[in-house]
Amino acid sequence: MNLKNEQDFEKYYEENYQLQMKRYYHEIRKRIIPKAVISIIVFIIAIVVSILLINYLNMKANANQIINDFRLLILGYFTIISIIFLFSVNKIAKKELKVLKETTYRDIVAFFEDANSKKALSYHANKRIGDDAINAMGLFNLNVLKCSGSDYTYVQYDNRMLCFSDLQFYLLEKREKEFHKNGKKYIKKWSDKKFIFDGIYIGFPLNQKNTSQIYLIPNNLKYTLLQSRIMDYIKYQGDQVVLNNSEFSKKYKVYSYNEEQTKQVLSLGLIEKINKLDELYKEKKYIVFKEGTRFSICIDGIKIKDIKEDIKFPMFRNKYREYKVLKNTFEEISKLFEIYHTLDLENN
Repeated sequence: MNLKNEQDFEKYYEENYQLQMKRYYHEIRKRIIPKAVISIIVFIIAIVVSILLINYLNMKANANQIINDFRLLILGYFTIISIIFLFSVNKIAKKELKVLKETTYRDIVAFFEDANSKKALSYHANKRIGDDAINAMGLFNLNVLKCSGSDYTYVQYDNRMLCFSDLQFYLLEKREKEFHKNGKKYIKKWSDKKFIFDGIYIGFPLNQKNTSQIYLIPNNLKYTLLQSRIMDYIKYQGDQVVLNNSEFSKKYKVYSYNEEQTKQVLSLGLIEKINKLDELYKEKKYIVFKEGTRFSICIDGIKIKDIKEDIKFPMFRNKYREYKVLKNTFEEISKLFEIYHTLDLENN
């Protein structure tokens, strides 16, 4: 199966998706206009009331200081109402554009989906992969670390179910600070998040079956204090396996209980493909060939959340700018699917 390219996406946009975007904007207008009209009516009423009161007070301009103070109060009220109005309209627009970002991300992932997919694409913006999948990966120790995440995506591609999800693994470090106020001593307590991993999880199925887990851990973790501590929170299994590839061993430490199988799986060809993957994504990668037929990779610093944040549509539709945004999003999502082809997982 060939990875879809920019020309494929441009054709899809011209023939299909630009009409879908037109419908999305039409639906947004249908939702926004009633809310905006209500906000405008309230704003106009506030203006009219303010003008009437100010005119009335101007007629009484020779009255006492209380009236002058009341006039200032009305002006302050008008200013506050104006700020509330602008904030309300902006909040409505941001909410609608946030939904459009999530919808667009889902649609572009669906563009890569198998044409005759038997299982519908599943996407949950506020959900992550389950603890069962994390425990099956056997990489980050949930007995010590807290875990959060989002943007769970499950899609059929090349007759296999691929999974993407943002994940964060972190420690809660308790902090406290002593300070004095009015001669009394106080202690302020709070917790800081210390991230061990903040990136994307990608899971693919394999054709071949492994009898034990194989872990590839970034070998540069020892160079900083925080990175050296990371090794305390990774619960990889097995003994370190020394490969006959010194350059690769500089980048990854390999752990497994089955040395013979590990050397078979990590053939020279696959090592070269992992090196190509390092060119595609230079960030730290944790790679696990699971016991059974599942492969997973965690890439630090790459997040679906960031891909969505870069989807910045204008409030009023502009076709040229729209396609430029969509093309950039397509390119970022395409890189996620490119991992599958770079590692040649369709033949493994």
